[in-house]
Amino acid sequence: TVDMLTTTVWGFDLNPLAVQSARVNFLIAIADLLVQCKGKDIEIPVRLVDAVWPPAARPGVLSPPVGQFDAIVGNPPWVRWSNLPEAYRNRAKPTCEKYAIFSDTKFHGGNELDISAIITYTTADKWLVEDGRLVFVITQTLFQSPSSQGFRRFRINATDRLVPISVDDMKELKPFPDTANKTVVAMFTKKREDT
Repeated sequence: TVDMLTTTVWGFDLNPLAVQSARVNFLIAIADLLVQCKGKDIEIPVRLVDAVWPPAARPGVLSPPVGQFDAIVGNPPWVRWSNLPEAYRNRAKPTCEKYAIFSDTKFHGGNELDISAIITYTTADKWLVEDGRLVFVITQTLFQSPSSQGFRRFRINATDRLVPISVDDMKELKPFPDTANKTVVAMFTKKREDT
């Protein structure tokens, strides 16, 4: 069971504190199993990695299999395009154009897309198996704002679609009470059919 969990459950984050916290929580979750296999060496599969641009697999380094996950759950960062560092915007722009997730209308801030949009698309494209489920805590503006019009095409590429299953409005719950962001929990599946 420990081998199965440490090879099929993965975590990624760019924040070192979040990675450490996730590793500790992973250990706490499997502590009762580790007691039964004392002395077993394990590597906690939570990485300090940008899920949009993961490092290439290297011999001897535990790295996640691309496109091998049945379920992905996360809370990508919510940062407007204009608030991203210029170097990151320059690196991300070709990826956004590849997925055609910018708004077609520059008047509506074609480049004011929230970064969670690109993370949603790249995660589904690179890490999610066909018919897999992706559940993200994201901003409601992706489903409403004119600057997110491209996101709502739900086209990953020529054949794959990001099909919305549900979008739960968390406005009344206010999961992040000290912020003005509108929170939703969105569930998608990856399919070879139009949305």
